[in-house]
Amino acid sequence: MGDGLAIAGGGKTTVGTDHLFGTAQRLSVLGHEAETCLGSMASIDRYVETPALRAAGAPSAAFAAEQSLRDAAAVLMRALVGIGLLEGSLGIAAEADGFVDRATLRVGQELAARVAWAAGWALPGLLTLALPTVVGVAAAVMVGIALAPEAQRKAALARLPAALMTLEPVLSDPAFVTFVRFAIGSADDFEAGLAHLPPELSHLLGDEGLGVFGLVVATRVIVAIGQQGGELSETQVVTRPSGAERQGTVAEGWDDRASRIPEGQAQVRIDRYEVEGQQDRFEVYISGTRDFGLDADAQPFDMTSNLNGIGELSSGSERAVRQAMEQAGIQPDSPVLLTGHSQGGLVAARIAESGDYNVSGVYTLGAPASGVVVPASIPWIAVEHTDDLVPALSGHWASGDPVVVSRRAFDSPLPDTGFAFPAHRLDAYRETAMLIDGSSEARIAGAAAQFDTFAAPGSTVETRLYISERTAPIPSGVRP
Repeated sequence: MGDGLAIAGGGKTTVGTDHLFGTAQRLSVLGHEAETCLGSMASIDRYVETPALRAAGAPSAAFAAEQSLRDAAAVLMRALVGIGLLEGSLGIAAEADGFVDRATLRVGQELAARVAWAAGWALPGLLTLALPTVVGVAAAVMVGIALAPEAQRKAALARLPAALMTLEPVLSDPAFVTFVRFAIGSADDFEAGLAHLPPELSHLLGDEGLGVFGLVVATRVIVAIGQQGGELSETQVVTRPSGAERQGTVAEGWDDRASRIPEGQAQVRIDRYEVEGQQDRFEVYISGTRDFGLDADAQPFDMTSNLNGIGELSSGSERAVRQAMEQAGIQPDSPVLLTGHSQGGLVAARIAESGDYNVSGVYTLGAPASGVVVPASIPWIAVEHTDDLVPALSGHWASGDPVVVSRRAFDSPLPDTGFAFPAHRLDAYRETAMLIDGSSEARIAGAAAQFDTFAAPGSTVETRLYISERTAPIPSGVRP
């Protein structure tokens, strides 16, 4: 497996590994113990001072013990000073890592922004020069596809997943993932260059400013183009319970929550915590993308919902989760915890951002949700693998500030999973969740305390799964 945990965000400027923060915390505990020992030794020393021993005619061994006590106190004092210096050095190192990380990110963003703006500015001219060639090649390809027998066309489509698998080492390379994140994060600058606007306006009009340009706008353009070709159009969604309600258990820890994300036919699981005389509480678990096709078939957890969700449009998957929450009896003031993988994490963050529910915490794994602004009052643990391309598709964390826990899931060679993005699989994230369960870092521990005390003592748990399907197209002029 890959690297250890790296922890950032959560309203703090420190960035470092779980090992660094854990060492600093252990040193803090050790320093507290040393102070306690010094206090106890000082109390003893006050009762057995040298003048008192002489007055009592104490034997020489008592004087030796008194001197040994003072020598031990001096050694302990020096150790305490050393512990303080080492703990402070680790804190400085974490702050320095945070400064370097932020500075590196800022420099990279500036360089990417300038390159993207220049590319946007030059694109019309380049297209003009290349247009005859592009049109000729495109026409030849389209004619070839049209004239090919249907069996050959189907065979070519069937070979696409295998062709994508050949790119797996590149798609899972952390350097490539970082490149994609910077490229996506520079969409606003590319669009500003394409509009021939001065670079100074890019920041004002981009994702971090007024939002006139950026990933959201680019995604909406993609959705609009797709809809012109009969793809990416949202539909009505119908959600129903799957099976009878059954007895469950209270969730305990990050891996336990990750294990409850549905992977079968159902897409949503809701656990109801009941205590007599108290308001019901709910944990909602949301699955990731089930259908990677661009046409909106029966499955609402598809690429249509993905792109509409990133574009801050109404997505079928979000409406499915809201329907399940309503059917489970979740009211606007009901305390709710949201857990989601991949697209499910994006939906969880969007629901928390909306303010429509009393969300007590958000836990996402591999979610393309860096553009979602969840209120800072809501604890949010966002887990990302540095070799997972999917979370990079939403760009950099520009506005929200969750506790971001990251690591590299796999070293080379990559495991043979039959999936083009092995680090994005839920089982890979569960292994990371187990490492998070063992972390004592303050930000993770603080969030864990809030999650793990969510259920009131003595709660009974009722669990139910929900299945959602797309149905009829949304009538023209009706808002989804």
